This record gives sequence, structure tokens and C-alpha cells, in this order.
Amino acid sequence: MLNIQHGPKVINLNTYLQLAGFIIMILGGAVIGGILFSEIRTGLSAHTGRLDFLDTRVSKLEADTRVLDTFAIRLERVEKQAEGTATGVRNVESSINQVTSDIRLVREILQRLEQKSADPVRN
Repeated sequence: MLNIQHGPKVINLNTYLQLAGFIIMILGGAVIGGILFSEIRTGLSAHTGRLDFLDTRVSKLEADTRVLDTFAIRLERVEKQAEGTATGVRNVESSINQVTSDIRLVREILQRLEQKSADPVRN
């Protein structure tokens, strides 16, 4: 081992080499950290435009969803109106059927009355 005497202290050559390696490691880490940091900033600036594009698409989709919700509400109202109309038509059909049966009954009664009034004339 090579020892260097510097005043009253003796410093080993390995200590100088280790200090130089440590300083080189710190400087290399700082350089690599700076490079990575600049790449991250470049990536962020590149993705900012894409994020803005995605934000506009999401806002468009939200607007379209609101329109679809409005259509769903309108469709529900139309379905309720159709159900009400169908119920009304059924009520009208039952009333017509009842009136038809009443007309048949009145027709039968009139036919019987005509037959009774026609029979005494024939005798």
C-alpha cells in the first residue's frame, strides 16, 4: 500500500481513490437525474396536448349523455301516454261491446213485438 504523509497525518492512496469515486458517483447521479428530469418535463409537455384533447372529448361525451338522458325521459313519457291511450281504447272497446249487446237485445225485443203485432192481424 502506498501511504502519503501529509504533515502529522498519514493518508492512504485508497482513501483518495474512494473519495474520487464517491465524488464521480455523486456528479454522475446529478447528471443522470438532470437528464431524467428534462425527459420527464418533455414528456409532460407532450402529453399536455393529449390531455386537453381528452378533456374536450369527455366534455362532449357528458353533453351527449345529457341529451340521451333527455331522450330517455321523453321516451318514458311517451310510453306512459301510450299506456294511457291503450287503457282508453280498451275502455272504449268494452263500451262498444256492451252497446252492441244492448242493440242485439233491443233488436230481439223489437222482432218479438213485430211478430206479436203481426200474428193478430193474420188471424
